[in-house]
Amino acid sequence: MISDAIKAGQFTKDKILIDSTSGNTGIAYAWICAALGFRCALVMPANVSSARKQLTRMYGAEQIFSDPITQITMTALAPRKHASVRDLICEIISSQSV
Repeated sequence: MISDAIKAGQFTKDKILIDSTSGNTGIAYAWICAALGFRCALVMPANVSSARKQLTRMYGAEQIFSDPITQITMTALAPRKHASVRDLICEIISSQSV
């Protein structure tokens, strides 16, 4: 999926891979992005294991912790025009119709 997006020019160095995760997919995203030089931000429940927190941080992923019960699920590739990932997520949430 990431390889296809890169080949199609849809995932470029000015974008951030953002995913909601509590497991191995987030670790894989962090690892792939680190290997390819892309930014990765992971929204994880605050109660995710310390091992998962350490691994994703080790690979350079930006971590955003959410309430384990009310976690918002989102996946987006977005331009890097925001001051922080938190600002980007706020924009994504506010642009979604309820």
